[in-house]
Amino acid sequence: MKRGMPGLDQHLYDPFDFALEMSEFCWNIQSGYILNTISYSGLYSEKLFAAMGLAPNLEATFGDPVVAALKLSEISIHQNVMEPSSLEAKVTCKTRITQGMVSGHGTLHGGCSALLIDFCSSLATIALQIHTTGFPGLGFSETIHVVFHAPAVLGEELQVVNTCTSAGEIVQSARTEIWSETHHRLVVSGVHVTVKPQKPKQRNPKNDTAASKL
Repeated sequence: MKRGMPGLDQHLYDPFDFALEMSEFCWNIQSGYILNTISYSGLYSEKLFAAMGLAPNLEATFGDPVVAALKLSEISIHQNVMEPSSLEAKVTCKTRITQGMVSGHGTLHGGCSALLIDFCSSLATIALQIHTTGFPGLGFSETIHVVFHAPAVLGEELQVVNTCTSAGEIVQSARTEIWSETHHRLVVSGVHVTVKPQKPKQRNPKNDTAASKL
C-alpha cells in the first residue's frame, strides 16, 4: 500500500520506488573512485517527504501544518571533512514562523523546535541511507538533545540545516541547526539519535525448562 505524508495526498509515492530512484540518481553522479557532491533543490522534495510516511495515513497528526509548510531547498551527499573515507548527508529545509508555531510570548515554541529537529534530521538520515543501502530504514527516536540559543518571533524566515554522518544498521544520528535568515543568527540546535527495532531472538523451551529447575 502506498502511503504519504499529510498534505501530499495528491502525490503518494511508494518509499521503495523512491529509494530506487534516489539510489540510481546518486550512483550516476559518481566518477571513478571520487564521489562528486550531489546538490539539487526541490527535485525530490515531495518524494523525500513521502518516504517518511511509513505510518498508516490518518486524518490528522501532531504538527501537520508545520510539516506541510516545510520547503526542501537542498540535498547533498559528500565526503566527511574529518574522515574522507566516510560520507555524510546534508538536507536543508526552509519555513516561516506562523501563529501555530509560537508560544504565548510570540516566540518559536520549544515543542515546535523539537518537532523541526525530529522531522528534518530524519530526512538527512534517510538521504544517507538511500545513498548507501538503496532503501530508507529509519527507526524510532531514542534521544533528542535540544539547545536554545536565541529567540525567533512570528514572521521570521527559518533555515533548518541537517547533517547525518552516521546511519548504521542499528543506531543512526544526525545534528540540526535552525537559523534565522531574518536576523542571521542561530536559534536552536540539536542532536537526534534513532534506533532500529531488532527482532527478538527465538527462545529455546529446553533452556526455559532447565532454568526453572534451578
